[in-house]
Amino acid sequence: MKKQILLGLVMAATTTVFGQVTLTKATNNPVAGDTFYGYLCDTAHAGKGASGASVMWDMSALVKNDSDTTSYLTCAATPYCDSFPGANIVMFHDSEYTYGVSGADGIELMGVFSDGSPILFSDRSTLTKFPLTYNTVVKDTFRAKINMMGADLYLSGYTNSICDAYGTLKLPNGTFNNVLRMKSVRIIKDSVYFMGMSNVNVRQTEEYSWYMSGFHSPLLTVSYDTTGSATPYVSDVKYYKATPPPSVGVGEVVSAGSVQSVFPNPATNEITVRVDVPVPSNVSVSILNMAGQVVYRANNEQLKTGINELALPVHMLGDGMYMVRLQGEGVQLTSRFSVVK
Repeated sequence: MKKQILLGLVMAATTTVFGQVTLTKATNNPVAGDTFYGYLCDTAHAGKGASGASVMWDMSALVKNDSDTTSYLTCAATPYCDSFPGANIVMFHDSEYTYGVSGADGIELMGVFSDGSPILFSDRSTLTKFPLTYNTVVKDTFRAKINMMGADLYLSGYTNSICDAYGTLKLPNGTFNNVLRMKSVRIIKDSVYFMGMSNVNVRQTEEYSWYMSGFHSPLLTVSYDTTGSATPYVSDVKYYKATPPPSVGVGEVVSAGSVQSVFPNPATNEITVRVDVPVPSNVSVSILNMAGQVVYRANNEQLKTGINELALPVHMLGDGMYMVRLQGEGVQLTSRFSVVK
């Protein structure tokens, strides 16, 4: 599950260079029919920049490595609506459906349908929250329980966000004025119980997201891994457009093939991902933790038509639940697995 789903991403407000603007649900809330294309970038040219008023952030040198798609749908347009009674908005990303309730002040996420079963949040996660303006503070908690292959994962999180800056943002696709930045500090805890054994992992991230009035998605997100005492590092960078990448035509299917299996599951040292694709593909393979951070990536993996098996190392990962993601031209596949040592 991606970080804007399970971990309670908060939609920020925007502001002008010369004054402040308060955003509402009417100006920035995602609605059914919205589609956004995310461009994953090399972290070498990204940073958080300054906070405060009338800031200039120059991210125009970002280099794209990959792309993905996020679409918003009505609940009735999805195959699992009956599992989420009351849902009226659905986000489709990485082959997963995340169900939510769009209300007067934003969207709360109810849960996600993943790997053939619904996962409901006992404490709903916040996707958007309005009204917002410069110096607005938003706090959020969420809880969920996931059962997989006999292992129980209890996932909980706390997010403390503040709109800490506004100004002008330069990206490879243009310059955007009247932009507000939101800083979000998240503490994520997952507890894994398997065959009488338990492990608890705590992670912390710091994410910066830039928003503009009228655009129902972040313009840019830059995530830092701040877990432990090591120097924080940029772990994920992505900017968004409402137009498709050159390799994807409007209406073209961007996800092809299927993940047949991930084994062993739970894993200790290595996993094998078995996938079936209809055409030869060149893909990148990523492993993400439940905070949405990329903890392993391999580029330029060649897939032949039919069944392929990819061996990936997981010996360096702590106990917990993870996702493996394959992305390339015409391919966008994900599956979940766990690590227990």
